[in-house]
Amino acid sequence: MIRLAVFDLDGTLLETLSDIAAATNWTLNAYERYPLSRERIRKSLGLGVDHLVKRVMHERDIPAEQFIEFKRVYLERYRQHMMVLTRPYAGVEHLLQELFQAGIRLGVLSNKPEADVTPIINHYFPDIDFRFVLGKSPDFPGKPDPTYLNHVIGLCGVKAQETVYIGDTWVDIETAKNASVMSIGVTWGFGKKRELDHYHADHIVSKSIEIKEIILGEKG
Repeated sequence: MIRLAVFDLDGTLLETLSDIAAATNWTLNAYERYPLSRERIRKSLGLGVDHLVKRVMHERDIPAEQFIEFKRVYLERYRQHMMVLTRPYAGVEHLLQELFQAGIRLGVLSNKPEADVTPIINHYFPDIDFRFVLGKSPDFPGKPDPTYLNHVIGLCGVKAQETVYIGDTWVDIETAKNASVMSIGVTWGFGKKRELDHYHADHIVSKSIEIKEIILGEKG
């Protein structure tokens, strides 16, 4: 029986790649470097902004000692334009409403910086009553380390076997495994189905309604 559904953000709830890519390439242009393709940038997502910035700098031969400043410029640009092209994936808002109405507790746990997660969720899902909306925190290691997920499971008063984690990349599937919770991999995000297969997601779905069927099936 599932009582808590925890969602990844980028590539799971929201298509954020367009705004991330725009901010990334704006920053590269500021450093007089050629832009990167969406596909190159997509492959750098999932492990947090530090990983993204390091990969982008490496791709364009920007010295590592410029990391702090490059990251600052990127984040400033992204935060000014992170709700321009970003959109919820089809059916996601309806899914969240239906799960909540069915008594499922909802949460968001992302490797996105903490300062970005709350405003973007509040903007796109203002009517959804999440128990928690969390991003990368200095107090906890990032995914796929399970510490933060274990912490919020405890705060919600549920057990691991009553929890499901939903995401789009191997990072999310490994996070779920490491926390001993059910995993659902979605194919509409930044990962690939073969990647989700390789990391043995408990369920792989291509439509949001399938998540509802899995969770409510487990519930009842």
